[in-house]
Amino acid sequence: MRPPHVTAWPPWRSQLLLLFLTTQSFCLSFFGSSSVESTPEPDDDGRLQLHIGGVFPMEAGAGGWPGGQACLPAVEMALEHINHNTDVLPGYKLHLHQSNSKCQPGLAMQELYKFIYEGKNKLMLLAGCSPVTTVIAETSPEWNLVVISYGASSPALSNRQRFPKLFRTHPSANMQNPTRVELFEKFKWKRISILQSVEEVFQATATHLEAACKNKGIRAERQSFYGDPTDAVRTLVRQDARIIVGLFYVTEARRVLCQAYKQNLYGRKHVWFFIGWYADTWYEPHPEEHLSCTKEEGDYPKWDTMESGSFLREIVLNRSGEEFSEEIDGYSIGLQSIEVAGVSGITGLQFEEMLRKRLNYTDVANLGGWPEAPLAYDALWALALAFNCTRANLPHHLKLENFTYNNTIMAQLLFDCVKNTSFKGVSGNVMFSDSGDRIAKTQIEQLQDGRYVTVGRFDNGEHRFNWTAEILWPDGRGPPPDSTIIREQLETVNNGLYIIVCLLAIIGIVLSLACFIFNAKYGYRGIIVQSQPQCNNILLAGSALCSASLFLMGLPTAGVQLTDGEFTLLCHSRISILMIGFTFAYGSMFAKVWIVHRIGASENQQIASRQKDEYKPLLGKVSEKVRVNGSPFLLYSSPHSSFPIPYFPATFPF
Repeated sequence: MRPPHVTAWPPWRSQLLLLFLTTQSFCLSFFGSSSVESTPEPDDDGRLQLHIGGVFPMEAGAGGWPGGQACLPAVEMALEHINHNTDVLPGYKLHLHQSNSKCQPGLAMQELYKFIYEGKNKLMLLAGCSPVTTVIAETSPEWNLVVISYGASSPALSNRQRFPKLFRTHPSANMQNPTRVELFEKFKWKRISILQSVEEVFQATATHLEAACKNKGIRAERQSFYGDPTDAVRTLVRQDARIIVGLFYVTEARRVLCQAYKQNLYGRKHVWFFIGWYADTWYEPHPEEHLSCTKEEGDYPKWDTMESGSFLREIVLNRSGEEFSEEIDGYSIGLQSIEVAGVSGITGLQFEEMLRKRLNYTDVANLGGWPEAPLAYDALWALALAFNCTRANLPHHLKLENFTYNNTIMAQLLFDCVKNTSFKGVSGNVMFSDSGDRIAKTQIEQLQDGRYVTVGRFDNGEHRFNWTAEILWPDGRGPPPDSTIIREQLETVNNGLYIIVCLLAIIGIVLSLACFIFNAKYGYRGIIVQSQPQCNNILLAGSALCSASLFLMGLPTAGVQLTDGEFTLLCHSRISILMIGFTFAYGSMFAKVWIVHRIGASENQQIASRQKDEYKPLLGKVSEKVRVNGSPFLLYSSPHSSFPIPYFPATFPF
């Protein structure tokens, strides 16, 4: 359907209205009900009139979908064809009582009240968008009225207990979910995101899609919005959403498109699944919508030409596979194959030409309800054929023209005849499931070079695809991943840099060795003795070890391959050597500072003569620091330890 931009009609409101109308019916049973058997009056041509009621949204209003602009002329055209067909309802003539619901449930209930209690008895009702269909179909069983909807796709309407007398020529919005899940599996997507408006039709569809994904092991994350999708789109960016299913009305779709463009949520990394009933140029902004993105400012995305291969939509086909032109909630229903004439005697192309002449409207593609017009046309034919069936099966004492709202026998016959209806219409094969839903297939279209191209069809019954064209992916790289790919890659050091560092390390080791030799050769001199040569030697050894650790720190270099065991040994070795070398160097330097502190702090200068005696405890302190730093490392580096190998920074040596 092409529903309105209104919040879902709560069940308690429809129950309250139902209680009100039931009370009215009870009162009128004492003061004169409209449901009385009256003597039918023949028309000018001698045929008896059968009265039906229909609600059509003729203007956008608060609903935002003037679907009656095209659907009502289609119904009127079907009415003329039926009344001029002598094989359908001979001796009878259909008469339509219409009203404008503006796709508003409250107004629709008021019109229903008028249908029931004003004028002739209505044998059946026609309804449009989901909110209106919901309240009418939930209330009409109190008067034994069957409802046929030409534009309602809410999955909630499939509930037979809640809507016992509802049928739809428009498939349920849940029908495209199996197609989506099959596409996710085909392209190996295990993580998808759902962006939905807070309408009941979209909430039910999103819940059904989440359950279907869960059964297939696919993770589905949902974001919802009311009016402004800015925050929801930003959340998708933070979640790194790549595969996005959009469930919202066309005006909201343009807002989403604007924000997705601003947040850079499009391109070869992303795939969007849009509802299929949008017009082909749905992304073009309308001046009255006052979007923050406008063509004049040059900041509105032209997805018809830019990275268009990443945008798909689902459309619906009839059971025989004929293609449809109308798009409805993720799929499309419209005209049947142009070569085949339906029960009305006209083909889909002839229907389109006749409707164009009747509308006398230049841009019919953007006329409200144009995609749903074939469904409305076939809805009236389903109604007429059900009347034909009921007339043939009625007991001799009952006639169609004598229908009353308390006639359960005729009401049940009407219901059974609609349920068993099967014919070829201008929208394809028309038949209903046990829940009253239209049975159809699903077609997948992709936006390619500014136009939608049919790439495949999915049979929900057989769960298989029939691909008719190739899906084009940007840059020809195939389908994008469903999330950021994390790959482990060995980082190596450039060979030139490694050689330079090794040369510097060799120079450091050579200098340390030269200082050690110098310290040993001239150790008898007083100035050397006073500089604590033992500490100097330990410092030089630590410096040499730190320089030697650079040889291991740079491994593996480019082109050098190490096994897991060799890499583990390398990690242990370079950390061990660096830890021991740093402890030696820093510990011995601290020992020297400690001696200077002791000499300067003591008033007794004789302590200077006992410096040699202090070497042993100082060296003991250095070895103690080695043990303190080395114990945790040995614990973590044990082959039986399950701890990761950490990097130990230098600790203060006391």
